[in-house]
Amino acid sequence: MVEHKQFRLSPAAYTAMAAVCMHTQTDAEVIYTDVVPDVVIDVPGTGVEIDLDGNGTNDFNFLFTSTNFFASTYWGGFNLYVINAILATPTNDNAIAAFSTGGGAYVYPYVIDSGIDIGPSAGLFLQNDYQTLLYQFYAIISSAFYYPIIQAGEWLFGQTDKFVGLQLAEGDSTYYGWVRLTVDPSNRAFTIKDLAFESVAETPIETFFPTKLISNSVLQPELQVYYSNETVFVKLESSTPMNGNIELVSLNGALIDNKILNGNATQLECSHIESGVYLIVCYTESFTITKKIIISGS
Repeated sequence: MVEHKQFRLSPAAYTAMAAVCMHTQTDAEVIYTDVVPDVVIDVPGTGVEIDLDGNGTNDFNFLFTSTNFFASTYWGGFNLYVINAILATPTNDNAIAAFSTGGGAYVYPYVIDSGIDIGPSAGLFLQNDYQTLLYQFYAIISSAFYYPIIQAGEWLFGQTDKFVGLQLAEGDSTYYGWVRLTVDPSNRAFTIKDLAFESVAETPIETFFPTKLISNSVLQPELQVYYSNETVFVKLESSTPMNGNIELVSLNGALIDNKILNGNATQLECSHIESGVYLIVCYTESFTITKKIIISGS
């Protein structure tokens, strides 16, 4: 049996903890914890234990696992096969905001944006072990070509500063919370940023960005990406002009093209690129954003 190294996160373990009064509900109090420094999980077999309410009991586990192996093909050669997975496990009677497929056998936590209520009417909360943020099974053919076999999960190929909704059961009472994390586009790492829970039972909690996301008085903007007429169009939805770099990257990490982001928009000509799924990565001095894009040949 493999012994997994776990980082334990609890509100009691961090001095950067604050109670935030929600003005829409006078009896509500959100306990917010800034994880300082951020916890980065990039070694297979390691993970994070989350004690959401700080009572000394582990409530949720987040784990990264990866393996690879060589196997023969039907034409007599050998391929390298790789499996990456980032998993979430609720303990006891706790649950995670997620949806299921395949008759309930496969469970995938939602990617939740800022400003969303997590609570009694927020959708499904499931208790299945293990819930899969992402699962990736692929082959490397001829040491170069990436061939996907099975790919699943809302967090596949990266999400930046998104939320997982949490449901905490204590006796006959139910509490709600969230953890904010970033999943790397490589599918081989994730970073826990902060967490919060609503201390009043049966009361929803809103996802929100803490002030540490603001750099030089600029809040991280949305990145708009779309493909048309053999061209990828990229735009940062910001009233403040921003400079940086835009990269077009294949799913196995190869740099295909790059452009300077001068102002808030640029475009990449793609007539020479094979059809498939790619990543657009936007780098600025303040943040990095990654988006998936599907390029289809003419």
